[in-house]
Order: sequence, then C-alpha cells, then structure tokens
Amino acid sequence: MRCLQAIVTLVIVFPSAGCVTEEVPERAPAAARLFDLPAGVLPAGSYHDVTFYFAIDLHSVPGDPSRVESNDFPEVAEWTNEERDRESAFQRQLPPISPEILPDGHEIYRLRNVYRVDFYNSMFEVGGFRYLRMPRARLYVFKKREGNFSFSFRGQPVVVPSEKPWIPSIYYYPEDQRMEGNRRLVRDVLQVGLATVETMPDQGYWLVNGKRFYPDGKRPLELYEALHFTGTR
Repeated sequence: MRCLQAIVTLVIVFPSAGCVTEEVPERAPAAARLFDLPAGVLPAGSYHDVTFYFAIDLHSVPGDPSRVESNDFPEVAEWTNEERDRESAFQRQLPPISPEILPDGHEIYRLRNVYRVDFYNSMFEVGGFRYLRMPRARLYVFKKREGNFSFSFRGQPVVVPSEKPWIPSIYYYPEDQRMEGNRRLVRDVLQVGLATVETMPDQGYWLVNGKRFYPDGKRPLELYEALHFTGTR
C-alpha cells in the first residue's frame, strides 16, 4: 500500500445513511457489536500497535456509485478508487499516514489541517486529551464540532454533552487473558476525553469513572465529566 505524505486529511461521509457498525467476532460472543458510530468512519493504519480511525467526507460519483469523490480531500478519493481497481476484494480504508518526526522523537500525524494526532511519551494526544498507548487499541477521531456527541457502545447509547467547540475522540482497548489457547475478555476499557468506562462482563455492570452504571440500552449514558465536568447521569 502506498503512503500518503504527512499532509492528508481524513473525514469521510458515505451516502449509505445511518451508522457504521463494527464487529469484534473473537472476543465478545454475547455482544458482538462493539460500536455504532456516525457514518464514514474508516481505518487509516496501525501506529505503535494502535489503529487510527477517522471520519472522512467521501460521497459516490454521480452515475457511478462504485467510485467516490471528495471536495475536501480529492487525493484520498483518488487513492481509494485506485485501490478499489487494484483489489478484487476491496474494503474501504484510508491511506497510511507518514508522520512528521521531530528531533526529540515527538511524532505528528496530520491529515491536512483537519486532523492531528500527536504521539510522545507513550501517549497519543487529540484535541487536548491524552491516551496511553495500549496493545490492540483503537483511536477514533472526529471533526471539530459544537454541541453534543453521540454514539453507541455494546448496544448502550452514550452522549457527551458540550456547549463549546471540541474535537471528539474515542479510545478503546480490550483487556483479556489467554486460557487454553483462547482469549477470554476480562473487560473493555473506553475513554472519551477525561471519562473512563470499564465493562465488567461477569458482574453485569459498568464502571464509569469508578461509579457503577447498569447498561440497559435505552437510557443514555451521559458523560458530563468527559469535558472537564463532574458527575455521571
């Protein structure tokens, strides 16, 4: 796969409405659906064992729905179409990013002037929030916005209330243990800004910043503490 230079931006919205659904087949048989996210979220490669995902503004070419175009990121659309032509079993993904590496080892991953992820001292920084590098983690980054941000995790609606502009980011990693050649999920860890959610599969509840929360799939989990607020409702 060819690398795009360090100046590429990622924000993709596909015409197929609704949400993007991901599945984790090997570690969550009772709740296979991991995330329901806004449309257009695509992987952009793995860096330090953490896979980046970005929301990208792509749409189908009029008259040829098999191809895509983008007003903001034409080079991403061009790369995507070329990869589709080259691969028989094509799955949409973003071109890998070549980071800018500073003399002190600080790494900067840019996608034009829309997205920026920093990596230093074993931590990723997005929009002023830091996440410690963990094995098999995922970092989801969305465009700067005003107002609330919503998604679903393990079937539970989650809302991050905000009255100020901010850059939503979601950091996820599983903690599991090997048993007779298989992996058993011990817990999921989800971080959104300053908020931490830990699933407790054997207990039936989650820990939200250390406080118990019983997911029911109906009442949204509101993470007021994610953006310098306190208290979970």
